[in-house]
Amino acid sequence: MKFSYSAVAASLVTALTLSGCGGDSGSSPEGNTGKPPITGPVVGGVVITTIDGYLKNALVCSDSNANGKCEANEVITDIDGKLVLTNDKGQLDIKVEQSIEKKIKNTPIVVKVLEPFKDYSADGFTIEPGIYTVDMDQPYQAMGKNVEFRAPAGSNIATPLTDLIVAEMEKGANQTTAEANVQTMLADLKDGDTSLEIDLYADYIDTKKDTGASDAEKQLATKLHKTAQILTETQHQTDDNINLDEVTNQVVTEAVSAVNSATTDELNNPDFKPVVPVDKDETGEIVVEKPVVNYQASINKALLATVSSELTNTYMIAGENFGFFGKEPVTGLFTDKDQTDAPKVTISAESYDALMAKGIHAELTDHSNTIQLTAMESGKTTPPGSYFLELAAADLDEAGNAVGTVTTLLKFEIHAQGTAPTVNQERLTALQGEFDKLTLQQGQDVNYIVLDISNIFSDEDGDALTYSFSDHATGLKYDVQYPEVTITGTPLVSGNHQISLNAQDDDGNGISAAISLSIAKQPASGNELSSIIVEQDLYRFNANWVGQGAAKPDCWAMRLTADNRILASETSDGQCPSESSISTEQGTWALNGDNIVLNYKGEGIMTVSLNKDRSHDVNMPRVHISSISEKATIAKTATGTTLASKTQNEPATLYIGRLSAETYWQQPMANVMVKGMLTTADAASKVTGINQHESENLDADLFIETTCEELGFVADGGQDPYGNLSYRFGPNMAYQFHLLNDKFTNGMFTINNQTQESVAFASNHGKACAVDFDYTGNAHFKPGESIVVFANPTGETVSEEFIINTFVDRNYSIEPQASILTQEAAVYAIEINKNSGSFIKIYHDGNQIKELESTYDPQTKEWRNNQASNAKFFAYTINGKQLLQVASEFDGQPESYTLWRDAADEVKSIDAGIDAMSQPNRIFVSPTFETEGQARAAVENAYAPAVSFVGTRWTEYDSSEIQTGTITYNQNDVTYEFIEDGTNKKETFLWNEMPNDLPCLVAGEHTCNLMELNSEYQFCDTDTPTDWDNCPNKNKYLVQWHYSEGDGTLYREKTSLQWNHVSNTRMVPNK
Repeated sequence: MKFSYSAVAASLVTALTLSGCGGDSGSSPEGNTGKPPITGPVVGGVVITTIDGYLKNALVCSDSNANGKCEANEVITDIDGKLVLTNDKGQLDIKVEQSIEKKIKNTPIVVKVLEPFKDYSADGFTIEPGIYTVDMDQPYQAMGKNVEFRAPAGSNIATPLTDLIVAEMEKGANQTTAEANVQTMLADLKDGDTSLEIDLYADYIDTKKDTGASDAEKQLATKLHKTAQILTETQHQTDDNINLDEVTNQVVTEAVSAVNSATTDELNNPDFKPVVPVDKDETGEIVVEKPVVNYQASINKALLATVSSELTNTYMIAGENFGFFGKEPVTGLFTDKDQTDAPKVTISAESYDALMAKGIHAELTDHSNTIQLTAMESGKTTPPGSYFLELAAADLDEAGNAVGTVTTLLKFEIHAQGTAPTVNQERLTALQGEFDKLTLQQGQDVNYIVLDISNIFSDEDGDALTYSFSDHATGLKYDVQYPEVTITGTPLVSGNHQISLNAQDDDGNGISAAISLSIAKQPASGNELSSIIVEQDLYRFNANWVGQGAAKPDCWAMRLTADNRILASETSDGQCPSESSISTEQGTWALNGDNIVLNYKGEGIMTVSLNKDRSHDVNMPRVHISSISEKATIAKTATGTTLASKTQNEPATLYIGRLSAETYWQQPMANVMVKGMLTTADAASKVTGINQHESENLDADLFIETTCEELGFVADGGQDPYGNLSYRFGPNMAYQFHLLNDKFTNGMFTINNQTQESVAFASNHGKACAVDFDYTGNAHFKPGESIVVFANPTGETVSEEFIINTFVDRNYSIEPQASILTQEAAVYAIEINKNSGSFIKIYHDGNQIKELESTYDPQTKEWRNNQASNAKFFAYTINGKQLLQVASEFDGQPESYTLWRDAADEVKSIDAGIDAMSQPNRIFVSPTFETEGQARAAVENAYAPAVSFVGTRWTEYDSSEIQTGTITYNQNDVTYEFIEDGTNKKETFLWNEMPNDLPCLVAGEHTCNLMELNSEYQFCDTDTPTDWDNCPNKNKYLVQWHYSEGDGTLYREKTSLQWNHVSNTRMVPNK
């Protein structure tokens, strides 16, 4: 492979050949072609390590002109004048002349990330497509970022952190002061631990794995690693016309804030890469914004291997009408946690153009999404050689905004015409015998195994052959110096593998021979359960008994350390404890076959077994286990210990990571073990919309996906109002059922046969059981308050204790796409009515969310002062997005509604009990603004525009989106065309005869402003015109119109005064 400079630099270096990195290498026999050998890195006078993660195939320059750029005449080469890129440890490890070594140490370092197919001609060199930088945190995809890191002179490490030092030096600081400035910027990563020091030149990846480092040092290294990743993403996504050196401090502050807010799982997830947006405002000032969360799209390694193997194993010959027709679809090749569906895979434009220029047409087929390569002009324009197909997918952040493109490259060969080399089967058999004698073990280093590979292949044309090995599975490396190969490295994967010995002649014809290689499994140091939970932060929810007949919801955590200790942490202020607080030693643990034995200090021994592994669940990783002891279980007693006398065999669910635990607490559903079977339970509570046949002031329900009989209930011969069988408690109940909230007496409400008549009802055609909590006591609850459902096992069956958190009046039909985060900035929404407009400010005041409303009079054009409302706001999360439940009053009556966002520039609301999916017309949508001034201007502007109805035609739809009629506004009348009883009908109204359920009821030019469109009208729905006073009550309706400026749609709410029934329609203008 050649790395070719442009003509500008040709006089400096005649030919620079890349060194081999990774699992492939090879060489030619002595005297065959004179081609320069491809060798691995040689230990020598200069070692420079490049880190974001470790950067493989990065370009390293000695910045002699100190302009912060990696230029053609500054590229560091070895003593032989060959270019060597960084290896998979991020190291440029080369031997150089002493004078060059001195020069390198006395000039700054610049590391350049190489992008596939990128045109670097402006920099004085060109890059072939197969050469690109890889971040070893994500080794299967091109880094694909326009990024350069700098480091001060004398540094042997270059990272985004050393880049900060150079940025400070560019502002005039000396190196010592610059280092101190950067350490101050990063100081908050130490969590107040003044004993920790931030070494800006340390290998933070190595520190994370250093057994001699303390937990605090490893945590700091983890945070520095994540900070570096955020700085890299920020540099990549910032326009080139913005000088980030000018806002270093602000960018680092936001990056550190994002890191300190991240969970342990996020810190350790290489795909979690927030970005700090940096842009210029209208005055040209650089603005640094709050970090945006992004999970970078990543590669499905198994699918990549399959697709790559298909392409690699296809033999295509130059000069022939070759073709490749893949069988494996590339759908799902990329995954992105920020996207619901797998990102769409495409062929990059650069790759497509490069292949077209060589006479190869590449496409992904429409019907099967498989790769197809075909020759153009019967292959006559395609020279033999190695080619690369780049597959790409868009990377979206959590708000759905495109933040980049993720790519991976597939290599394939076009072979030369002529006689290909052949295999000497006898020699291959002998070589296989040598491989069979090897005793390799997973995880055990291999120390220079040398094998004879002479005469394995021969070539009829007498061409010299170049040998190489291909091994993409085991982790071993092969250094071919014909006629021998030297094997080094550490086997990573046990099992029987196939590697390839390859040969290629001067014409580009090649052949491969398969060789079997066996690697023994690493000696057992754990079992399946330990591999799931050891060194994980494990969270458990249960009820903490605080007295006779009194309990509170509780969340606690523990960690089983690699050195066999049990660490635990108590709940803090009703919240799940932080990962960093899991530090109190509670005992030790040990393996016992497939189980783990927990030995708690002073409490006895407990055996834990695996029921179901759900640790790979994307949203809520967890593990379902059973605890078996003489009289112990994983729970907490009133004294706060981690063992309680409950039952000899109790199932439990452990949530892995605090984020998983908090996700569980925010959604009212659980997977639990009931009578030895894993099933689903979910719960709800409400105070609004309680059915008329129910007299309670709080209604809560628990649904368990098992029959009422399985839970121990017995039928009482009755039915609920919907025809479902009703049940009472039986003698052998699996559970006792409670509600938890401080407003209940002793904080707990328990149902039994005395508190209410029927306590359960069959659901889902008898396959599920609904436990009904009818609370008629004196406590009163507001929408948004937390009501916890507690199912307490009786010990009659092997069933799991569980608690489920509900929020009163929570609307389960809402799935927000964005968050309302008033703790970051106030939200301003507007409302436009006929006689007045207003803006509402929702903001954080300490720990409370509050609301202020200002009203605008369009007649006087005056504003009334801000008025604080009595609304109570309760924040909760659905699918990671925060929304608000609101309890308020309107005209002296309690009101309950939900506020949420589907986009960053709007807020939506809907009343409690209304299904947002089936009744979208009941959703009120308001644009939102960042400042009070913007909101005021929007309200005032709403009363200026006017809409002329003369000459317009509208299509009417009902609430089921069925077309019901067409309305045409003429100069002197209005026509209404509709279908009644299968017959087309048409009615004509003069303007002064228009029925009052049509919009824009004004005379003259029939032009309405927004105030008049958003009006409420009295309508008497009779066949003959009747005034309001003489209209029968059953025919009286109030009609409210809402005009949407964005799409010109008119929405109507028609409310019956007698029945209080609301019907919804809308009118859409015909363009």
